[in-house]
Amino acid sequence: MHLRFVLPILILILAGCTENPFFKDKIDPKDQSTIHGRVALSDDSTPEGIFIWLEGFNISVFSDEEGHFEITLPLPQEQPSGGINGVFKLYYFVENYQIAATTLHVLDGRFRYGQGDLNSSGDIYPWPVLKQMLRVECHLNPESIVRDFNREISVQCTLSTTLDSVLVEGYLLSEKKFSGILLVSANPSVSDTILYKMPAAGLQKRILKNLEIWHMDFDTKQATFKTDFYTVIPYLLVPQEGIPDGLLSALGSGITAFSPRYTALPFKRRPGTFSVTENF
Repeated sequence: MHLRFVLPILILILAGCTENPFFKDKIDPKDQSTIHGRVALSDDSTPEGIFIWLEGFNISVFSDEEGHFEITLPLPQEQPSGGINGVFKLYYFVENYQIAATTLHVLDGRFRYGQGDLNSSGDIYPWPVLKQMLRVECHLNPESIVRDFNREISVQCTLSTTLDSVLVEGYLLSEKKFSGILLVSANPSVSDTILYKMPAAGLQKRILKNLEIWHMDFDTKQATFKTDFYTVIPYLLVPQEGIPDGLLSALGSGITAFSPRYTALPFKRRPGTFSVTENF
């Protein structure tokens, strides 16, 4: 008699559960379309601006000042075949650090929490840490000029490797004399980036070991300056294997070319600076 009442009640309870008490599989009520992560740099530099790109979906974001980020997939019905399936890499990129990746599983257009490098809450674990390959620090002399200054500014960049050897690409005149800098105004209303390169300088690749100091002289007569504060960025690339073409394409056309677009390439450096004042 009591059994007839207990069984229907038990069936209703099980139907309303989000977790099957008899099996390990969980019926997760969360959407599982969003994941969270954090990324760090091996030298403890601020992890802001690390480029994060998900292959297969071509979704990209930049990390915040603490290295946090979030990736959200489009709705399954907005994906090919009503929901993509597969195992995909999430890449972390800064030009002068070794590229890193984590593994994500996707089923029917949604992330699979608890698989690959995702925990059951949709957080990436462990955090990826990008290893620095090249340190770049530049200094200028003089660091302040007047607008009618008609001499050269000396640019000195110290390049130090953190690996046994690092491949570097840039415009070189001789072994340690380089050419190719971008001058960026601190004034947000000044959109023009000044490019400077000696015509004789050719794009070359060099293998660096330990520490090298590169020099160049910038002829101020070759540019028109406003009264402002300028950042001087040396044009350098650090080629490495394993960077997907789609990642660079997601950063934008011409991102690695000697053009104003280069300033948007994720690169951790200490650029040189100088100020321009009115004539005395």
